Amino acid sequence: SGTWGIALARLLHRNGHDVTVWSKFPKEIENLSATRTHPALPGLVIPETVHFTCDLQTVASGKDILLFAVPSIAIRQTAESARPFIPDG
Repeated sequence: SGTWGIALARLLHRNGHDVTVWSKFPKEIENLSATRTHPALPGLVIPETVHFTCDLQTVASGKDILLFAVPSIAIRQTAESARPFIPDG
């Protein structure tokens, strides 16, 4: 997850929302989970109640809102990959 995603996750969490951060890179998720920091955001601590996963089904299923903070070149592919886990309506 990039700096934009982590910053948004922290802001949403601070405003009382349940937040799960997704990345397609397992090592990145392992590092974020273990350190609760992002290397490009020194001093910003990610709360313990922010969750991390590489599983798109886990992050997309049963959510009221999905916020995609991915590079613009990846938005279509990411949304299409998440689509099977999002109910109609």
